[in-house]
Amino acid sequence: MKKQFVTIAELGYDHAHYLKNELQIENITAIIDFSVSDGVPNEMNKVKLQVQDENVKDAIIILFMISEQQGQNPLKEINTSNYNDTPLILIPVDFEDHSLALGKYAITLAKKISANIKFLHVYYNSNEAYSGASYEDYQQTVQVQEEHKAKLKMLAFSETIHNYANSVNFPSKSIHFGLSGGNVIDQICNVADKCSAKMILLGPEDITDDDYQIGVVRKTVLKSNIPVLSLPLKKIDPASSIDKVIYFTDDVNKVVAYQKAIAMIFSKSVSCTLLYSNNIKAEDLPEFDINFNLEIIPADTLTMNIIDYLNTSATSLLVFDNPKTGLIERIFGNDLFKELMKQEEFPVLFLK
Repeated sequence: MKKQFVTIAELGYDHAHYLKNELQIENITAIIDFSVSDGVPNEMNKVKLQVQDENVKDAIIILFMISEQQGQNPLKEINTSNYNDTPLILIPVDFEDHSLALGKYAITLAKKISANIKFLHVYYNSNEAYSGASYEDYQQTVQVQEEHKAKLKMLAFSETIHNYANSVNFPSKSIHFGLSGGNVIDQICNVADKCSAKMILLGPEDITDDDYQIGVVRKTVLKSNIPVLSLPLKKIDPASSIDKVIYFTDDVNKVVAYQKAIAMIFSKSVSCTLLYSNNIKAEDLPEFDINFNLEIIPADTLTMNIIDYLNTSATSLLVFDNPKTGLIERIFGNDLFKELMKQEEFPVLFLK
């Protein structure tokens, strides 16, 4: 008999997240479903807290224990001081082979900065090109079927992730899993906002995709309001070090702050190169600290293809400042954005 997930409450995200933590501490697998309820838009900003049907009774017992400890109904009210405000990294996954590699990298990164991680799978991409009652009924049927399959896949994926986390001594209570039905990009951005995520972690776009079909990574970079880190899949290594950073920016005054953040997250011995655009005059560059390991190069002086330059300079992280402004296209042309999305040599961090 296949395991089923049952909704035990529809709550605000913070509330559901806290209760899910309490259930996980007692070894009860719980997930949060961010999708709409019964096909109705979620105007109350609620999510579904779900557990396997075989654990419903134990979950209710734990809720009663919380009620006795706090003197309040945990499904109606929880002291907000109990909510976890630890930084969160969001990792959208499609359960393909690279999802586990992304998960391992996320765990390594989360250990360094003491963050939580949430894996999100968007299981249903509605087609809004059609309308009508019969088509809406069809969509609802497909959504129910896809939701069920997604939960089973998420359960198997969660077991694999927990096993790896245990092998590297990463606390299971810091790992979370979420599902959502709807448009992939909309749901990634909505869940990131609802969870107050600090970063979105993605793999590169499929190298076989048509260049003119903008993929998930590019769409997420352009729509998201938080940093997006795109990782290469062929050379991804959870233990890899970041020691050579190249920045593209129109605001060079931010570079010192960026460098400090990168050093805190990845390595204290990071060296970096600033490729500044033609919009910045050399005499306008700030005076950097003498201890700041920085090489400054005007982008228009490069004598080779930018991807070739990045490879020959042993780049281990590429950082773009605010790609929504069209910075990439302005400096290097539109084709570079496509190349960066598909290259498999080095990670790219898009800041906001």
